[in-house]
Amino acid sequence: MTTKPREPIAIIGIGNTLRRDDGVGPLLLDACRYDPMEGCELLQLDGDSKRLVEAWTDRRLAIVIDAVCTGEPAGTVHDLRVDLLGASGDVEAGERYLELAGALSLGRQLGRLPDVLCVFGIEPGDLKRGFGLSPPVAAAMEGLESRVRAAVVGCAESQR
Repeated sequence: MTTKPREPIAIIGIGNTLRRDDGVGPLLLDACRYDPMEGCELLQLDGDSKRLVEAWTDRRLAIVIDAVCTGEPAGTVHDLRVDLLGASGDVEAGERYLELAGALSLGRQLGRLPDVLCVFGIEPGDLKRGFGLSPPVAAAMEGLESRVRAAVVGCAESQR
């Protein structure tokens, strides 16, 4: 049995589409499926540290999209870029990225980090059970998708 070689870029959407704005990560993946980007593998995950490490192992770029609660207005996009190649100390990800910080720590211990990690967190307005995004989060989706696509283009250009 042969396994398919992994793509150089992982776009990881974290969240639950049954909890309104918590589904922002998977819904962004849907937008990326509609207009695919060459060299990208789209992965929907639940945020488990071990699964995150597995998803970004041996990647030039890993992009993580998730809802994060910081107290900012709903629809605010938070942007964290971590250059990991050759990093030796702990990466300070901040409280809003605790699961990510755990995955970074585990990945470092195992020697399984991407070269570059971009995290896009979006401030939710509604995390109740139900379908669809709240209006401020829905309004922010186009800009969020543009940021993800720009990160992919930037990675591709840096490899030329």
